[in-house]
Amino acid sequence: MGKIEHVFDESVASTMVAIIIPTLNEERHILATLDSLARQSSGRCREIIVVDGGSSDATCDIVLQYSLRDPRVRLIHNEQQLQAAGINLAVRQLDPDTQYFIRADAHSVYPDDFIDKLLTAALTHGAQSVVTRLKAEGETCFQRAVGMVSNSVIGTGGAVHRIGGNSRWVEHGHHALFSVSSFKSLGGYDESFVANEDAEFDFRLCAAGGRIWFSNDSTIIYSPRATPAALANQYFRYGAGRARNLLKHGGKLRLRQLLPPMTVLIVSLCLFLSLASPWYLLVPFAYLGGVALGTLSIFSRIRSRCALAGIIAAPIMHFAWGAGFLVTYLRSRAMMRSVSSIR
Repeated sequence: MGKIEHVFDESVASTMVAIIIPTLNEERHILATLDSLARQSSGRCREIIVVDGGSSDATCDIVLQYSLRDPRVRLIHNEQQLQAAGINLAVRQLDPDTQYFIRADAHSVYPDDFIDKLLTAALTHGAQSVVTRLKAEGETCFQRAVGMVSNSVIGTGGAVHRIGGNSRWVEHGHHALFSVSSFKSLGGYDESFVANEDAEFDFRLCAAGGRIWFSNDSTIIYSPRATPAALANQYFRYGAGRARNLLKHGGKLRLRQLLPPMTVLIVSLCLFLSLASPWYLLVPFAYLGGVALGTLSIFSRIRSRCALAGIIAAPIMHFAWGAGFLVTYLRSRAMMRSVSSIR
């Protein structure tokens, strides 16, 4: 793995940036995302690339119509469908003079000074990547509950890019701005990752001597999944991606990453043992009691009835993440042992 060279142009005014937005069936959100990015006061946004992974709804039509009034916007098709492959594809097609790119999410809305603040942070601190806080807010009661849980310790274990904090150097965060040269020098995202490609890239970036700056100056507003099934699928993929990251690079899980799979194992075991003795049900009830207390804590601060639905959202997030991690990790370890035995 090569080392990152710390070379920067200190002139923010001369720095050009591109925006890349991976999409898949985002007709409900893409217009608001494009509007929030296109109206940026910064004149340094050279192009806005929407890379679509095969949408079957009106996403592509909306983007093409938008490009008629804003020539910076263009649509490219990602035949591999996965976000990691889509971002890499778009980076390969960037204008050669573009020094930085921003990875944007089609489920999000961005503040007016987003580009300027990211560039200023990168150039001021000499960072190869700038990450930001992601604040989840929803339209329906369930989405708002997911958002409240996601923005709290009970949902994400205190991840800095979820609950906020002082701007500082970090090892991982919600991806926003990248140095194009640094991204390319590391080969971009690992395209075999369905999810967690961001954390996997951050691991390689830090290992190569790159630095990641968490900027709390700009907060991205993110729209959570609208149904329990969609939320479970999303967090299952998150857990699976983290397992793949651990298998690829080794290392140790943080406590907040260890708790979901441990919860799945312990609660499942106690439910099974409760067939022999109902006393084992105390453990699952204790877990639900902890979730209920956490939900009430959120409700006491926010005073929204929707917060009470967190008692549904939080277990979905915990168990889906934990199950995704365990299934992927154990299956991969079994396959590795099988291959070793054949040899």
